Amino acid sequence: MDELQTLQSRVDAILRVPHSRPPVHTAQSFTEKVAATPPTSFSPFDPAQAQQANMLARRFVRLANSAEGTAGLQAVLDEAEKAGAIENPELVRYALMLFITHHPLGNQLKIKPLEKRAPQLVLPSKQPAVPLRVEARAARTAMVETTEATTTMVEATFAEATVTAAVTPSEALLNWFREDPKANEHHEHWHLVYPFNGDPVTGMTRDRQGELFLYMHEQMIARYNAERLAVGLDPVVPFPSLDDYSELVADGYTPDPNLVEGQTPQGQLFPYSSRPAGTQFADLGRPTRPAYRVADLKRSGDNLRQAAQSGTFQDGTPVTANLLGATMEATIDSASATVDGNAPPLTSLYGNHHNFGHVFLANVNDPRDFPNDVPGVMNTPVTAIRDPIFFRWHKHIDDISFLWQQQQPPNDFSDAPPVLVRKWLGGASTEHRSPDIILYFSTSNTTTGELQTTMRQRQFVFTEGNNQTETISYLYPREFFYFLRVENQLNQDKDVTVRIFLAPTGSYSGIAEVSEDRRMWIELDKFRHTLPASARTVIFRRAESSSVIRRPAVKNFGTITMPNPQADADDDRGDVSCDCGWPYNLLLPRGTAAGMNFRLLIMVTDWAIDQVPDDSTCGSMSYCGAKDKYPDSRGMGYPFNLPFPAGQTIAQTIAAQNNMAARDITIRLVDAVPG
Repeated sequence: MDELQTLQSRVDAILRVPHSRPPVHTAQSFTEKVAATPPTSFSPFDPAQAQQANMLARRFVRLANSAEGTAGLQAVLDEAEKAGAIENPELVRYALMLFITHHPLGNQLKIKPLEKRAPQLVLPSKQPAVPLRVEARAARTAMVETTEATTTMVEATFAEATVTAAVTPSEALLNWFREDPKANEHHEHWHLVYPFNGDPVTGMTRDRQGELFLYMHEQMIARYNAERLAVGLDPVVPFPSLDDYSELVADGYTPDPNLVEGQTPQGQLFPYSSRPAGTQFADLGRPTRPAYRVADLKRSGDNLRQAAQSGTFQDGTPVTANLLGATMEATIDSASATVDGNAPPLTSLYGNHHNFGHVFLANVNDPRDFPNDVPGVMNTPVTAIRDPIFFRWHKHIDDISFLWQQQQPPNDFSDAPPVLVRKWLGGASTEHRSPDIILYFSTSNTTTGELQTTMRQRQFVFTEGNNQTETISYLYPREFFYFLRVENQLNQDKDVTVRIFLAPTGSYSGIAEVSEDRRMWIELDKFRHTLPASARTVIFRRAESSSVIRRPAVKNFGTITMPNPQADADDDRGDVSCDCGWPYNLLLPRGTAAGMNFRLLIMVTDWAIDQVPDDSTCGSMSYCGAKDKYPDSRGMGYPFNLPFPAGQTIAQTIAAQNNMAARDITIRLVDAVPG
């Protein structure tokens, strides 16, 4: 084993979250977990804790820079192991992942896939045998000590406790989406690539980071909405509304009891807490002296809303998409950033709205016991999207952004290049039936108007539990290609950007046509192409080359054996900088068994204006940007980033533009797909 492999083994050991037993859903295993005093949890959303992790990561950077080659990495791992013995293990793991993600030497190491680092965090939800949260007083009493007498008392208390409501059956229909290991890993890795207090190497945020924060999460909501419509649920409703921060959440959420939130220095593990039904935002900490107040969260939200509507912050600075996103998250670039360069506190003018929303919701089960209580899954990016409240909170954030967008002039499409994508072939107009948008399956010789998905399964084998097996179901698309015909009407070659979007179409939830909501459109791809002079060209594009997905695409999901996971999947290969991006297996919405109607849009724009770079085989250009400059000069999500021209629907705009065309297709969920 060479020196780098030895260092990688040490990294794997540090980042691996321990599990004390295979995933058995029993009351006994639960009482063993809670009968001890829990450690103070670590949350990357808590600005103070995130700053601690960032400072440790900067210490790693200095150590790496103090020696050449692997000697610097050796010093970093020595320090990480020492820190892990005295500090919160999750904080140390997060700091080490920040270092690996951002430092050139650290990039030589690999952050293993989530299911290999922490398999218990990706297991599918089951109905727990006992509640994960009871009355606050009983729970606190249960965590005092680990004596045999206490354990007996705990069992009796749980037997009589009121069980908090689990996720409702309707929301449970989408557990497969919210619990997808690669979707959760994407969310975790995005926040590692874009830490709100700056990366530990430069101390700075990345180009247009605030705008990308808004856009990436907006796209997650759009994708989730497509799945909600498919199972008969309404689109995501914001929580709270912009007017009422005292609103109650009707539905609760009970995480799988084997999701481990933290551990004591003695190795005792603690499951995430439930979010009871009927809860609301509440001050965190002692009632007489709370650590964080809901009034401050509301005030910051009200101030952000006022800035979005007026177009200026209170000091007269114009609101832009990037500055609004930076201020809402909030990063060190916030309009409320502190003079010492740190992310702003909750009590500042515009607060730290997004991050503290996570903190409040993670601790809603027993806010008075903050910070000593065991939080819920909203506490950290790696588990947050498992709870439906994640999407409701981000819809609240997105609604503030949408207020600003709606105040802006509509997009002006007069800079379209002189190209033609036909809407129909001769005769009477047939809307959304472009003959220039052609789809093929990779295993077929005929065109198709139907894309397909299927649900597959993979196995986790826990060797410490007599090879007990857990099964994870995941979505997978049938591989397909685009053939796009575009006519260049210039007598010279022309570089263009091809943009591909998808939206559900039809009437849902009382909405006459959902594709007329510009926030329902999902970005599928964006790439540069050179059109030859005065010719109609056929552009070939593989779906797996999509600019939104993590590349190279992870297609093979092997069996995971714990506690010694083998290198048995595509995602064990490649550079750490490639790990950011939406998972290929979720590129398409699932659709329905009967076939769900969608509209596919092709838009061709002027590359000389856009400056979209050539294709990369690494990472996600659209969702993760680039190391130096975001790879598109236009607003993220263009043309859906701003209102459409006054008096025109989206469909009418498409019909009026030579550089746009649409085709209606279906997406069908089938029993199996090739490959």
